[in-house]
Amino acid sequence: MTDENTPPAEEHENDPQPHEGDQAKEMIEEGAPSEPEVQVEEVDEIDRELAIFQDLQRLQADFVNYRARVERDRGAERQLAVADTIRAFLPALDDLTRAEAARRSAGRISDGSYCSEAARCRREARP
Repeated sequence: MTDENTPPAEEHENDPQPHEGDQAKEMIEEGAPSEPEVQVEEVDEIDRELAIFQDLQRLQADFVNYRARVERDRGAERQLAVADTIRAFLPALDDLTRAEAARRSAGRISDGSYCSEAARCRREARP
């Protein structure tokens, strides 16, 4: 009988196919990466690249949303500024309208007067 640690020589000589398990075992013992390990590393690399790609897509979508929100906010601020300006001029326009009405009712409106200029400004300001 042969020693338990060494395989019988007859089995290897008569076997036409090499043993894949023995070769893989030898590669692992020698420090060479086995095929499944290489595939796992490739899968890990692909997963990392996919994660980076998804992060970049998310970042791009966030930027597009940010830009749209800023434009929308600018438009809203612009409308508020116009509304505030118009609100500031409304009392003066009301005063001019009342003054024109009071002069007309008294019959004292004449060309070149303050009220006729106010009436002209009011007509030009209307859309």
